[in-house]
Amino acid sequence: PTATITSISPNPATAGQTVTFTGSGTDLDGTITAYEWTSSINGLLSTASTFSTSSLLPGTHTISLRVRDNNNAWSAPATDSLIVSSGGSEYQLTLTSTYSTDVNSSGTKYYHDGADWVGRGNSGALRAVNRWNISGIDPSWTITSVEVRFYTESTAGSPGTLSLTRYGTSHGEDNPQADTGAQVYSKINNTPYASLPEPSSGSWTPWINLGPAAVADIAWCRMGGLGTWSAGLKASDAIESGTTIRHADFSEDNETNNAELRITYIGGSSSNTPP
Repeated sequence: PTATITSISPNPATAGQTVTFTGSGTDLDGTITAYEWTSSINGLLSTASTFSTSSLLPGTHTISLRVRDNNNAWSAPATDSLIVSSGGSEYQLTLTSTYSTDVNSSGTKYYHDGADWVGRGNSGALRAVNRWNISGIDPSWTITSVEVRFYTESTAGSPGTLSLTRYGTSHGEDNPQADTGAQVYSKINNTPYASLPEPSSGSWTPWINLGPAAVADIAWCRMGGLGTWSAGLKASDAIESGTTIRHADFSEDNETNNAELRITYIGGSSSNTPP
């Protein structure tokens, strides 16, 4: 059998608001005899094909629907995302990075004063990792977006479009200031968050929305009591493997205009004033 989520409405929703779920199932050699809706936050929701509820908790729900046929075989789950806000006001919190470092393509770290390179430098392929202190983000907040921007001091050649990556510290598991030698900071953890268009010298990049993966990563950190979060910058494989010096030099520690992280959230506190 095959399950299909036809609609979830409204989406996004506010806690206490009635949300209607509509789904269906098909079976090539029989009939559908049962339905099962679940939420990653609320658990079991319903066993009907269509239902409504006003009991959803705030947060980003992964909604799953399974169907069963007359031979008692269950389908693979169909999934969709539903954002339920707490109903509070929307605010923004902007954080300045507390630490940055360069790494080369093998993971060895460099500490360049004023040379946080991404691309191909005269010492090989370089990448950058930035870390933010997120301890002021209350775990009860409903985060709706995560954005970053970087200040480009200079460029050499054409560094191209960069990847904003989920690095080994993306769940706050490591302290890069205490680490030495070959580390995981140049290894992409799953798929990149987003792309950063080729930067221009002497200017801020645009704010780049990192999407739901970053929202989930930061929420995961705070729910687990972790106070740091990191993201990385990586040039394309073609630039990294080339021999021509082509890189962007971003502002880093002990300089002005360090990388910024902007969190948009729904909670009970004003902008830049965590509760």
